[in-house]
Amino acid sequence: MTLDEEQKVLAVAAVHLRDLVIAGLDTGMRRGELLSQQWADVDLSRKVLAVTRSKTPQGEAREIPLTKRLYELLSGRAKQSGLVFTYDGQPTYSVKRAWKTALKKAKVRPIRFHESAPYV
Repeated sequence: MTLDEEQKVLAVAAVHLRDLVIAGLDTGMRRGELLSQQWADVDLSRKVLAVTRSKTPQGEAREIPLTKRLYELLSGRAKQSGLVFTYDGQPTYSVKRAWKTALKKAKVRPIRFHESAPYV
């Protein structure tokens, strides 16, 4: 995704999707990792996310440093328990429709959420 495409998508994305997109762009985490991210695994004092549910072959836990943008987004939230990314306080199971809608509204080519390659 180019910087121009990122700005266009973020400008039109629903709030719950926008936050998820920022987290994905700034961490490189997969959609499933983000949707299962718990506040208990967010260390704002150290500015890191602990990824404990991973799709990597070894399933190893890892820490990812928070960018300034993601730190500000997360530290500005009131809720500090349960899932980090929710929709109206409920777990988010899929953002496929919201993602496709945002791409269409932004007039951006179809792009997979995690990858910058166009759909084939």
